[in-house]
Amino acid sequence: MASLAEGVSRRLVADHLARMDQAYLERYTEKEIAGHLSALSELGPSCGCRLLYQDLGESLWELTVVAYDHQGLFSIIAGTLASMGLSIEKGEVCTYSEFPTKEEAQGKEEAEKVRYRYDFRRRYMPKGRIKKNGLDAENLLQRKKIVDVFTVKALSPPPDWKKLQQRLDQLVQLLLKDKSEEARKKVGRRVVEYLSRTEWQTAGQLLPVRVNVNNELSDRYTVIDIEAEDTPAFLYLFTNALARRGVDIHNIHIGTQKGMVEDRFYITDSQGAKISGSRRINELKFIVVLVKQFSHLLVRSPDPIMALANFERLVEQIYADRETGAEKGWKMLDLTEQPVMEALARLFGMSNFLWEDFLRLQYENLFPVFADLEALENYKDRAEMWSECEMELLGATSFEDAADRLNRFKDREMFRIDMRHILDKIRSFTEFSRELTDLVEVVIEAAYRIADSHLRERYGNPLLKDGKPCNFAIFALGKAGGRELGYASDIELLFVHSGNGSTDGDNVVSTSVYFEKLVQMIIKIIRAKRQGIFEIDLRFRPFGNQGPLSNTLKQMEEYYSEGGQAWDFERQCLVRLRLVAGDPELGSRMIHLRDGFVYSGKRLDFAELYRLRQRQQKEFVKPGTWNAKFSEGGLVEIEYHVQHLQILHGADDTGMRCTGTRDALKALGKSGYISREEMKSLLDAHDFYCRLINGLRILRGNARDLVVPEQDSEEFLFLARRMGYSRGGESRLAENLVHHRTVVVRLVDWQSKIKQSVKNY
Repeated sequence: MASLAEGVSRRLVADHLARMDQAYLERYTEKEIAGHLSALSELGPSCGCRLLYQDLGESLWELTVVAYDHQGLFSIIAGTLASMGLSIEKGEVCTYSEFPTKEEAQGKEEAEKVRYRYDFRRRYMPKGRIKKNGLDAENLLQRKKIVDVFTVKALSPPPDWKKLQQRLDQLVQLLLKDKSEEARKKVGRRVVEYLSRTEWQTAGQLLPVRVNVNNELSDRYTVIDIEAEDTPAFLYLFTNALARRGVDIHNIHIGTQKGMVEDRFYITDSQGAKISGSRRINELKFIVVLVKQFSHLLVRSPDPIMALANFERLVEQIYADRETGAEKGWKMLDLTEQPVMEALARLFGMSNFLWEDFLRLQYENLFPVFADLEALENYKDRAEMWSECEMELLGATSFEDAADRLNRFKDREMFRIDMRHILDKIRSFTEFSRELTDLVEVVIEAAYRIADSHLRERYGNPLLKDGKPCNFAIFALGKAGGRELGYASDIELLFVHSGNGSTDGDNVVSTSVYFEKLVQMIIKIIRAKRQGIFEIDLRFRPFGNQGPLSNTLKQMEEYYSEGGQAWDFERQCLVRLRLVAGDPELGSRMIHLRDGFVYSGKRLDFAELYRLRQRQQKEFVKPGTWNAKFSEGGLVEIEYHVQHLQILHGADDTGMRCTGTRDALKALGKSGYISREEMKSLLDAHDFYCRLINGLRILRGNARDLVVPEQDSEEFLFLARRMGYSRGGESRLAENLVHHRTVVVRLVDWQSKIKQSVKNY
């Protein structure tokens, strides 16, 4: 093979021949190897890979990729090809060995002159620092390289080879600079974009996947054989999953015929050893089957890359538990049917927020839900949830045990309701809100009973000065009061007790101290998993954060009465006041007090309310952004407008005293206070904004960040998919945003309100 050295460094030729296995030398002709060497000779500090391609006809091409090797490189190549509409029909992946053995070096004179250095801690990065102007040429010469030869089918011809060359070169350069995660994210985004533009046919059941793991076929490598249906981006997703688990791919044989694939992978662990042991071999099989199912269903996931990443983390958790003897994780092995896989793809591609709050910490909650997906069809009302909660608490042996049981029930039911919503088992957003609100009421009532029982054991019964029982009631405000809770909505509460007195136990305290402790304990029992997830908000009580946690009914009357210290915006807040737990008779008295204050017939000072509205925008809306809740034309504009109309007409018409925005809009329209057209427009906008905010909270994992992303961003694309828009629906989402914002601004018309306010005063 002396002719191979013509125009190519003799050292490179020797290195190449010494470090490629015998199968490579037998498979390719001297001319083909010379072509590979010529391409390899062009690699250097400013060039990470080179492509060779040849038209085979009928949209088929032979594509050769030569590049510096790196763990996960094949997944980068496979993903880039998939993102450009190139399907790998068959191929051979050949990788340099670590260094030649004496037997391999015999007969190769130049090979004896080469000395290789391999740093196991830095994987394939040779020793030596990265220079400012690129990687050290000497280190790159010694670095492992690959020669991958594929037959690819152009799904959207003709291929743009120049663009492919540029993309792969940029990605390999990132790998060489130890920026693997950045490279993976770039490829992942491109794959998602391509899948989003392409209508893959994924109907029907996927045929069984056959996987064989063999440690006998090769002296050096573990061999995985996979026979299955061809599915979009499987090679990318599978090899990416292996790379993330520290598995190195040395050679691959790829074959596709009549929609079926027969792939063979030669792999080792990160230290170059075979994958051994039944646990790790079973894990490999498990990953193959699940990734194949995921690749079949990925286009149904809002964010395919997030779906796979979250699923991989779940697999890691399951196997970590297996090592510590926790057998329950292995139940997942029974959940590989397509309906379950589709549900998982939707779930894991929906939100990292859901992952962090429900799956990573409590993944065992998955199993009863996914084992009975049909149960997700059923709506649970408050009575049914209360019955299940009581059964959960029945076996509690202590205060701490009862609190733990209640929170497990809360988390399980929240997960169930969220899954019903994600899998489109809920007919409308209103149904989702009401089921979530029912759960909130059950949990608040249960927390109150647990806390009250615990405190009575210590302090006795709280009594009024005349010896009668001092009762207690809990009221919801905001979205909880209106039964309009969404994902990660906080829970605004108001606590009231009937009067002053003391307890009758051995440790006597005043009723004000007792109920202050009671509220503190209720808040402590209900564990908010994150900011915004079941978070209790008490800011709207009299005097805000400066006031007591629980007020007497008399204190409430003094604060909200004519000449009291309450502001007009607090009249708005009380429109949604609703009893959710505690004494019904005290609840009725408080509602009557509320009606006298809110629906007194006194006009609202719209100029003052508008100043507060502007201050709210300044506090919550960043300049140059549009916040779905607080910006002009956003959700609160609808809510405030409806509340103003309720206060205006509710003094004479008790039918306007609804706590829910949608119910109030319908009542206003039915009674003729607004036109049917205005009613329908505001109902449509309200529904849209609720779904938008829900989507933003799920997307961001942040209940407070409700800024709508730029319309040309990837985030906007994923937001559209989370909201249920079909592929390409981001343009329709953008149009709907403009439409509803315009309608709300026109109908709310703050300036007209202010003029009317001044006229009336």
